[in-house]
Amino acid sequence: MNYTIFKKTYMKHITLLFLFVLLSSCSMMTYTNQSKLSNTSKTYIINCAFWDACYAKAEKLCSNGYSLIDKSASLPYSLEISCK
Repeated sequence: MNYTIFKKTYMKHITLLFLFVLLSSCSMMTYTNQSKLSNTSKTYIINCAFWDACYAKAEKLCSNGYSLIDKSASLPYSLEISCK
């Protein structure tokens, strides 16, 4: 077996695995800003790379549900929500 071919193939697999892990971790990152709409209502602005991550974060922040106030269509995606 040729060692150089094995080494090149091994390095390609390691590089692809590293890139996959890096992209996966970045896709799950969400950034949240909190503000108060009134004395009883809190609003959150959630920024993320994928809509699924935004909605998952919204559900995590507001266990009793939320109302969608605003939604952006450009990257990074953004949801502005108010907890019920």
